[in-house]
Amino acid sequence: MREPRPILLVAGSRDDAGIGTVALETAAKLAADGLVAPIVYGHSGPLLRAAASLGMPTVDSSGVSRSERHRWLVTRTSGEVHLVHALGVEVADEIRSSGAAGLLPLVVSVDAGRLRRTWRRPDRGGTAVRWLVHGSTATTRLVRSGAMPGNEVVTLPLLGFTERPSADWSAARATARRALSVTAGARMVVGVGPLDSPGLHYLDQALTGSTRDAIVGIWINTGGGGRPRRHAPRRVTVVDAADGRRVLPCMDVLLADGTTLAARHPAVDAMRAGVPIVTSPTDVAAELVAQSVNGYICSPSEFAEAISAAVAMAVARTLHRHRFDRRERDLFIDAVGATARCYSSILDRPLLRPLLIGRQAAG
Repeated sequence: MREPRPILLVAGSRDDAGIGTVALETAAKLAADGLVAPIVYGHSGPLLRAAASLGMPTVDSSGVSRSERHRWLVTRTSGEVHLVHALGVEVADEIRSSGAAGLLPLVVSVDAGRLRRTWRRPDRGGTAVRWLVHGSTATTRLVRSGAMPGNEVVTLPLLGFTERPSADWSAARATARRALSVTAGARMVVGVGPLDSPGLHYLDQALTGSTRDAIVGIWINTGGGGRPRRHAPRRVTVVDAADGRRVLPCMDVLLADGTTLAARHPAVDAMRAGVPIVTSPTDVAAELVAQSVNGYICSPSEFAEAISAAVAMAVARTLHRHRFDRRERDLFIDAVGATARCYSSILDRPLLRPLLIGRQAAG
C-alpha cells in the first residue's frame, strides 16, 4: 500500500475563509482516504483553527519575520513535500520569491475579486502549476486578459457569502428583520458592489418611485469605489461587508452590480434562500440565474425595471427554495471534488514521480 504523500497548504495573513475552506475540506477528505498527509502553514488564525479542528498538523507563522518564513518554506519543500497549495495569489508570489518549491508542483487558489488589475502570472519555469478559480466568468476574464493561460486553470463553482443559515430559514429571516427594524410586509432589495457602481444609482432610482416603506433598499459596499457615481442615494441605506452578513438573511431580492468576480458571492446565498437575483452578464452571479425563473440578467440601464419584476416574483413566491438549496450544497461538494481531482492529476503524473523521488534523494 502506498504511503500518504505529504502536501503543504500555505495561508497568508488574510482570512480567505472561502477558498481556504475548500482546500481544507479537500485535504481532509484525501487524508481520510490515506492518500495525502497535509500540513497547514501560515498566519491566518481562522484557517489554522479550522485545520486543527479537522485533525491536521499546523504551523503558525504569526510574528515570524519574512526571511524566517522564507527559510521555513525552502527547508520544508526541499525534500519532504510532494505538492504545495497556496491559498491566494499573494501567497503564491511569496513562495516564488522565497525560492521555495523549485520544480515542485504548485496549486494556487484564486479569489478573482481580490486580484489587482495589474496582476499577472509569474514565470514559474518548468513547475507544474494549476490555478483554481471560482466561477467561469472570472476564469474567462482572467484568461482573456492574459493574467494566466487557459490550460493551467481549473474552474470551480462559486461559494456562499455567509455561513449556512439554520434549517428553519423563516425563523432566521424573521429574527434578522426584527434586529434591523424592517417594517412588517416591506420587501427588501439588497444590492452588492462598490459605491461607484451604477447599480447603486439604479437601485435608488427603482425605489424612488415606489410606495414609501413598501420596498427597503440596502447596499452592501464591497469597497473599490470612493463615492457614488451620480448622487448620494436617497432611498438606499449603505452598509459595509461585515454588516452585510446580517442583512442578507432579510433580502427579498438581490441586485449584483455586474462587476463582482469574488469567489464568495451573495448570489449563492440568494439561491439558497429562494430569492430572485438581478444582475448583468458581466457578474459571476449570472452563472446562477435562469432567466425569468429565479431572476433576470440585463444591462445596468434595465436594472430598475428588472428589480420591480423581481419584487413581484418574490411576492408571488414562485421560487422553490429547497430545490435551489440542494443545488447550493452541491456547489461546495463539486468544488471539493474538482480540487481533489486536480491534486490527483498532479500527484499521479507518471513523469512527475521520478522527479520527486530524485529530488528527495538529492535532498
